[in-house]
Amino acid sequence: MVGRMNRLATEKPVIIIGSLITVPVVVAIAAGGLIGRLAVVLAVLGLAGVYVIKKHPHAVAYVFAATLGGAPYLHVPATSLPALLALSAGLWLVVLVGREFQIRPGGPEFAVLALGLVALFSLVATGVSGRALIEYTAWGAATSVVVPIRALTEDVRARMMRVFVASAVVGTTVAMIVLAGAPRPFLTALEYFSYDPDANVRTVVGKSLTSRLSGTYLEPNVAGLILLVAVLAAVVYLDGRWRLLAAVIVGAGMMLTLSRAAIGTAAVVGLLVILRSKEHRRSIVGAGIGACAFVLAVPSVRSRLLDSFGPNDIGLADRRSSIREFPSLLDGHWTWGLGWARPEFRNSGMGQLVNFASNGPLLTIYRGGLILGVLVVLVGLLLLIRSWVQAGRSFSAAVLCAGVMAFLLVAFQLDFPIVNQTPATAIMSLLVALSFAPPPDREPVVKEKAAANA
Repeated sequence: MVGRMNRLATEKPVIIIGSLITVPVVVAIAAGGLIGRLAVVLAVLGLAGVYVIKKHPHAVAYVFAATLGGAPYLHVPATSLPALLALSAGLWLVVLVGREFQIRPGGPEFAVLALGLVALFSLVATGVSGRALIEYTAWGAATSVVVPIRALTEDVRARMMRVFVASAVVGTTVAMIVLAGAPRPFLTALEYFSYDPDANVRTVVGKSLTSRLSGTYLEPNVAGLILLVAVLAAVVYLDGRWRLLAAVIVGAGMMLTLSRAAIGTAAVVGLLVILRSKEHRRSIVGAGIGACAFVLAVPSVRSRLLDSFGPNDIGLADRRSSIREFPSLLDGHWTWGLGWARPEFRNSGMGQLVNFASNGPLLTIYRGGLILGVLVVLVGLLLLIRSWVQAGRSFSAAVLCAGVMAFLLVAFQLDFPIVNQTPATAIMSLLVALSFAPPPDREPVVKEKAAANA
């Protein structure tokens, strides 16, 4: 009897979810039409997801990692639902249903809860609409994955990160082929990963028009952030030649995105690791020299960096203008912001016309108000202090915590995708979660085995 009660308790979440999906299916079939067919597709996918979560819970974490690492803008088949949004919800279900995973309330969990509640107040105060709810849900899901990733066991999290690195290597390779001039059939095949060969070509204007690496990442600046985290993950979670190979391929791809925020963040990561860890300093300096050689050898990267802050730097002029105009844009809306359903976030032409600030804290205030902005800055300061202290514990902790610090000091200040692009928000959340649960250093284990064999 007790065993049956325990079984029922374990199956209860699955039964509830299945019921919630089945009822809309019946209604949709009766209604018919496009909406009905779409509801049926979503319900079937939902039931399949419930089955996977119950029978193969680890698979959700691995698919999440593969999607984020290789095709972050992928949609759920036959829908316009972002795959990362569905997988983020799946991660929560995995942790809630799986017996081996346990959420331990702590600083990250309370911070996520506080951010979510204040953002919700902003949403209600500025007007709830379908688009606003979608934006809030996407941001909330991507931000909150800190919690379930922290709750995963160490071995599942390590395998998840190896999948992430492998996916980033594949995504980088594909993007390099596209950048080099892939044949039309190859580009057409990438449409299954949300790539549009006519719309997803990204360039930067300097002394000349230069193409940027994007591929299935679609947005070069977002690609730069994802690939930077993949380099850090390769250093921490891989060994030997695989570590070197993955870091070189993905690192080269990150440079070819021509994202100054990502390149600057990478430089600060290296400096912080040298300051907080005594291990592998020669390797880090060697990697820095190799990066400088790459910059000098590749004209597009060299001109992109050398043109920065000069008369040809159009982006710098736009940033200065956006900061000057920021107070006038927020006039009368300082408390709760201008709202979540902002067309300039999703329309590049309108975004250039409005010229909102390319700065994480300022864009948070622009969208969600001063109260949310102050809270975000406070959480960021606490993360900075905590990361600086924890970085001295081990080399793995130094790499991951230096990544968090560099993201907050550079990427979050120089660009806006972390605020309003789900993949960029998710990659930041992933890095924060990893910094709270760094794996043990792998090199000492190798040395001990070598000594034992001798």
